[in-house]
Amino acid sequence: MLTRAGKASPLIGKAETIVAVLLSLAVVSLHVIAATSAGALWRDEAAVLGLATLPTLGEVWTNLEHEAFPILWPFILREFSSLVGPMNDPAFRILGFSIGLCVVAALWFAARTFRHSVPLSSLALLGMSPSLIVWGDSIRAYGFGIAVVLMAGALLWRFVEEPSPARFALAAVAAIASVHALFYNSVLLLAFCAGAFAVCALNRAWKKSALVVLIGLVAAISIVPYATTIRDARRWDTVVRMPDYDLAWFREMLDETLRPAGQWALGVWVVLFALAVFVGVRAVRRPASLAISPREREVALFSIVTLVVAVVAIFLFLENLSYYTRPWYYLSLLAVGAVYIDAVFGAVIHSPAHRIARLGVVLLIAGATFVPAVHAVRKRMTNVDVIASRLSAMGRPDDLVLINSSHTAITFARYYRGTARWMTVPFFDFHRFHRYDIIQKNMMLADQRAPVRPVIDRARETLRAGHRVFVVGQLDFSTGNEPPNLLPPAPLPGIEPWPERLYNSQWSSLVGDFLQTHSTRIVAVPVMVAGPVSDYENVQLFTAEGWRP
Repeated sequence: MLTRAGKASPLIGKAETIVAVLLSLAVVSLHVIAATSAGALWRDEAAVLGLATLPTLGEVWTNLEHEAFPILWPFILREFSSLVGPMNDPAFRILGFSIGLCVVAALWFAARTFRHSVPLSSLALLGMSPSLIVWGDSIRAYGFGIAVVLMAGALLWRFVEEPSPARFALAAVAAIASVHALFYNSVLLLAFCAGAFAVCALNRAWKKSALVVLIGLVAAISIVPYATTIRDARRWDTVVRMPDYDLAWFREMLDETLRPAGQWALGVWVVLFALAVFVGVRAVRRPASLAISPREREVALFSIVTLVVAVVAIFLFLENLSYYTRPWYYLSLLAVGAVYIDAVFGAVIHSPAHRIARLGVVLLIAGATFVPAVHAVRKRMTNVDVIASRLSAMGRPDDLVLINSSHTAITFARYYRGTARWMTVPFFDFHRFHRYDIIQKNMMLADQRAPVRPVIDRARETLRAGHRVFVVGQLDFSTGNEPPNLLPPAPLPGIEPWPERLYNSQWSSLVGDFLQTHSTRIVAVPVMVAGPVSDYENVQLFTAEGWRP
């Protein structure tokens, strides 16, 4: 039996390498599909680029409260844009694709660091995740932040495993870079430091543990300058906060993040997470029962502490933030989860039977994921550029274009080159990046018709003169014959004092009711786009014409 197992191990090792390479090629193919399908930049991408390309770096820093990221990614985008040009969408898609490849490389680097040679579970669970590919490859900071934080965790482990000044410096630099890429990387770095400290405590290596704390402390001190940015954002971010961020919402959003890979995805993740923690705890407490080395025991300890602390810390971070989160908020947590689940299994699985079983599970997950992933990543990010191009061609100088969302207006402003005047519903004249502070001021007005009065006045003039009013986005209409009851100025009493969606719906209804009452006809204009479009920015186009007093 021993001889047979010994001879089988090299064959299994080759099989693992072949599977990892094939999975990597499949992942790369998904990134290629995503990059070639994404098309124009959607509003959040246009917004971060609009901020990054402000005239001076000082203005970027001053306006950083209006973005979700620290300074590092806007700075990278600023420098990249200066090389390729701010309107070079193909170049930005290549940049996103390159970042995606960096994440794949980080999975391989982590596998080598923890000495299970090749990434298996992490490629199947994370690498093929449609949410990671779509949002990680967008020109937001998510993919970059994931790549950097995974490198920070691996380099911290390398320092713990074999301390040296060079390894300390590399770990510290990676830690600092990670927290300047994504704000919530700070709590993931805390999880890494907790895992590293646990290993040092196990070995009573107190000097080493002090250096681990120092790495975390240096990274924490480096983000102190953002205190003013965060304080300024807290003045208006009530508009995007939800009344009660809880475990149910956390679970629901994890499910939404993973669901594009299949309805089963969250269940598989939960089972593998629980199994990794269970096996990891056993490896730490009874290493002899699993026939693992002291080093593999330390990997298991580092990994399970990191996994548990990461989940708890991210939940507490998001609970304190209390935003209506979307899938991209959870990608870094999933990245850490996938890598350290892989590390636990790599440390404790050695017998041929168990290695073959792991290969089977990995292939089953990858096989079930690939086809849904192809469909999920083969999407345009927006159709607003197509609408903007069409309106640029068909609109006349005396026509009016209404954008029924200040968010959609960011994309429209990037691509519209026509002669017709355009306005947002509600009206405000800043469209470079998101300005929730302006929305908040509109919500606080005593006269809730004021935010749309300039829009209605201009639409009246346009229709009376015999010209057309185009509407980008679906207008709301009041039910019944009575005009809508206007909301009082925010904040409202109750558990949701700043319901942005209700105010936006109210303003949309006021404009919609005016057009429905005073135009002779409203018709949909077909928008022809090749292939599916992301639900986050797939809007309609209408035209209203004729005048009815």
